Amino acid sequence: MTTENPYPHLDPRIARIAARSDKARLRYIDEDRIVATPTFLFVGEELEIQYRRKQTLRAVGLALLGPPGIGKTFILKSFQERHPSYRDKQGMLKVPVLYLQYPAEPSIPWLIEEMIRKLGYKLALPRSTGARFRKLVELLEEAGTRVIILDETGNVDDFPRSAVIAFRHALKWLTNETMVPVVLAGTEVVANVLDEDIQLNRRFRRILMEPWPCKSEYSGFIAAYLAGMPLRLPTVVNRALIERVFDDGGDITHDAVMLLQDAARIAIKTGSEVISVHELEAARGGRAFIPTASEARESARDRRRRG
Repeated sequence: MTTENPYPHLDPRIARIAARSDKARLRYIDEDRIVATPTFLFVGEELEIQYRRKQTLRAVGLALLGPPGIGKTFILKSFQERHPSYRDKQGMLKVPVLYLQYPAEPSIPWLIEEMIRKLGYKLALPRSTGARFRKLVELLEEAGTRVIILDETGNVDDFPRSAVIAFRHALKWLTNETMVPVVLAGTEVVANVLDEDIQLNRRFRRILMEPWPCKSEYSGFIAAYLAGMPLRLPTVVNRALIERVFDDGGDITHDAVMLLQDAARIAIKTGSEVISVHELEAARGGRAFIPTASEARESARDRRRRG
């Protein structure tokens, strides 16, 4: 016996979420979700090529460049989640994809120590930088690491020149000694770090993630994202809606997604159950987090219990 989908405008999986309580639906809206845009698929496949590549001396890595909010970190995290860390039968930690944001400070010892810690090493570290480098190579081999990701690498461009030069030397050493592909990610200033070194310039193929190139692709992304929203009435994705999202959210993925999430919260809280220009206007006005009457009553009960 099959159960009829009460929300035929939604995929059955999303329809099941739409049937839940408002509180559950609001939690779901806050979660990150993948929309398989052409850029997401292209970059994802390039990362998989790096992962499948056999170890070679001076492996050619990737430099993923783009403005803040374009989706670089989201794509990299999604790739890491497809290849998660695990324990083998002997209890050894395996880290197929080593991800870290670099740097917290202009210090090569910090970079090496952070990588070692993320590989699960908890004992006292060797004192000398050279010994730490050797320990890192040993741990990467034991962990079976196939790809190293250094996110937010553009920050290096703001460091003193001596620190930038040290980073370049460490990067070349890392790729030479480990033979593991390295993926750098950050704003376009990452190119500045690479351009001044002939060897690094040749070792990193650049992928530029740009704002949405045309309205048709942008419309497709908005329609696909809205299809994953657990709203109980169908949202009409027309020209007026797309233009309003573009005007208020812009052509940066993060900003558009935040606007749509806020509008969906308003649609649930007000009971409209659709995203229209009205909900977008309210979202822009910051009304997404105004509590509903039921939320206000629940909050009051919590305060009385604590009192």
